[in-house]
Amino acid sequence: MSQLLRIILIHTHLPGVVEIQMDQHTNICGTNASGKTTLQRLVPVFFGELPNRVVPKTRKKFDEFYLPFSNSYLIYEYQREGGDICQAVLTRKSEGGLEYRFVGIPYQSSHYLEETSEGVKAYNYSDWASRMRQIALGQISHKISATSEYRSIIQNDAAALRSNTSESLKLRRLAASFSLVSGSHKLRHIEKLVSAVHAKEGKMDTLKAMLAAIFEEDGVTLPTTRVSNIKAREWIQDMRQSMKLAQLEADFDQLNKHAQQVGNLEAQLAALEPLLRQDQEAQKRQKANNEEEFHLLTSQLNQLKNQFEEQETELNSQLSKNNQDLNEISARLNRIQSRYEDYEAQDMNQLQRDTDALPLWRENLQELQEQYQLIAEQHDDLERQLEQRKLKLAESLERLSQQQSVKAKQLQEQKDQIREEQDNRLSALDQNFQQRYQTQQNHFVEQQVKSKSDLAVLQSELNRSPLTEAELDELHQAELRLEQAQTQAQEQSRQLQNLQEQKRLAQETRNTADQKLISQKKHHQTAEQQLQDLHRQLTPEQGSLRHFLRLHYSGWETSLGKVIDESLLEELQASVKSIT
Repeated sequence: MSQLLRIILIHTHLPGVVEIQMDQHTNICGTNASGKTTLQRLVPVFFGELPNRVVPKTRKKFDEFYLPFSNSYLIYEYQREGGDICQAVLTRKSEGGLEYRFVGIPYQSSHYLEETSEGVKAYNYSDWASRMRQIALGQISHKISATSEYRSIIQNDAAALRSNTSESLKLRRLAASFSLVSGSHKLRHIEKLVSAVHAKEGKMDTLKAMLAAIFEEDGVTLPTTRVSNIKAREWIQDMRQSMKLAQLEADFDQLNKHAQQVGNLEAQLAALEPLLRQDQEAQKRQKANNEEEFHLLTSQLNQLKNQFEEQETELNSQLSKNNQDLNEISARLNRIQSRYEDYEAQDMNQLQRDTDALPLWRENLQELQEQYQLIAEQHDDLERQLEQRKLKLAESLERLSQQQSVKAKQLQEQKDQIREEQDNRLSALDQNFQQRYQTQQNHFVEQQVKSKSDLAVLQSELNRSPLTEAELDELHQAELRLEQAQTQAQEQSRQLQNLQEQKRLAQETRNTADQKLISQKKHHQTAEQQLQDLHRQLTPEQGSLRHFLRLHYSGWETSLGKVIDESLLEELQASVKSIT
């Protein structure tokens, strides 16, 4: 029996792989707006409904919504009338739209997915097509771009496959291999009925009108009758009543039997009623006695609880008092023990000796203060030596700055040389890329011209006479070669885009390096300016105010230097004389 077995979605609007079993009763459960209707709309597409017709107008197109990636697949696994299991695979075109393919083998996840270091990923379309050609030899169709062609194949629509053109012959062969029904049977217009049922328009009047329109479109004349509807309904009603009479009589006899049983049961219950009333009175008396005894026991239990709580409170207070007395006694004993240990640890004889030696320590302190005064005088001499050392270090700093400037010039020359080499390499790569691109373009044009000429020859031979099996195989091979040439052209185009992207990244890297070079130059100039300022502070110019103050006023930085303008410190001797 031909039927749809399951629907498999790979990297569609739902992440990962999703399988929906369709060979039995299937329930799709979820909250509002969770995607139940979105999955249900995929069923009419299998039977040939236009994909964009099942998607609401407020949403994206079918291919953009259900097949958003270059490795998205929508797979219908179905069983043909003869028992063969096939697949109908829907993929997305690069320029938009859908492409259909039929595969004559059951679905396996390894045909579409591969294990990588980043996890499980799906093959792209070109890799999947080449892989399926190796696995399903001769059992995979070419790309079908039109939904009408796919519909005619899956429904075995003979009206659409009746012409003798080469395209109709291809579709007729595909229908013989992949249609749901075989032979002279067909499922024309089934997509309309499925769409009506899944769109909640499957009322009987709607289906009748739809079937009448389909029959009228196909030219089918329905049989007529002279019996009026009113007479037919009256006859049907009489027949139903006569058929129900025997059942009603049997039900009436059964009711009589039930009535007799009910009467017997009522008599038995009337005889048992006095006994039940006696038992009820006895149970009431026993219940009253039990309740009185329960209240007595409850009052005794409450008295015992109160006595227990009073004794417990008294004992707890006595216990807490005893614990507090114990803690106070323990703390007092600890303090006495610590005072005794401190007394034993002190050396009283040593304290007496230290008291006797106190005058001698005072004399030693006086001597140490005199030595400190001498050291302070020596410190002043060391400060003067430090100033002289600073002058020598300033001269060394000047020499090092000159050496640094020489090294900076050498690094600048090396950088310019490296940049020139990089520009030469970049131009060579660009030239090599242009040559390779031109070569591949010429090669592609030659292959395309050759393929077109071969296709024209085959087309002319096809138009002249009916094709044999060998000629059909050659035509199929030519189509495969043309498809491979198109795939190779797309691959070359992707390589071109990759090379252009590499060129753009290299240019961006070069611009970044230039910006870094400009920034380093600015930092270098700032550092040189700061170095010159430090040189002027360490070795002021002969005749400037700074030089004059350093020679004649020691410690001027902490007094006059805090209030004077720094620009006046670099004035020449004439200005200094006028100021003094």
